[in-house]
Amino acid sequence: MDYSKLTLFHGLAERMRYIAERQGVLAQNIANVNTPGYIAKDLKPVDFAKVLTHHEAKLGMAITNPGHVQPALQSNFQEVKKKRSFETTINGNNVVLEEQMQKLSENDGNFQQTSALYKKMVGLVKLATGANA
Repeated sequence: MDYSKLTLFHGLAERMRYIAERQGVLAQNIANVNTPGYIAKDLKPVDFAKVLTHHEAKLGMAITNPGHVQPALQSNFQEVKKKRSFETTINGNNVVLEEQMQKLSENDGNFQQTSALYKKMVGLVKLATGANA
């Protein structure tokens, strides 16, 4: 079964994509901890509850035919912002390793939570459809 056609699974997949992209940005910050003039970056936070509420009003009929037009959800979490910090070294680098490690840990927790929710939802859909063999 193609779960990506279900709205909830699409939202969970977008959240996983956001988490993966943030992991890459944070890893890049850590890799450049000693690069002169490097400014730490982070992804713009996305309030997924607000995105769902925003699109909830736009939800229309269910797509029951492949010929129906499905609206694309806007995703703005690719935007990268520069972080201001008071802890800037003499060479202009403002990466604080402890802060980056804390963000990585937070990102890992978000990944664990989202993947557990995805697994639970797959189990519920299989149970509801009788495909739980």
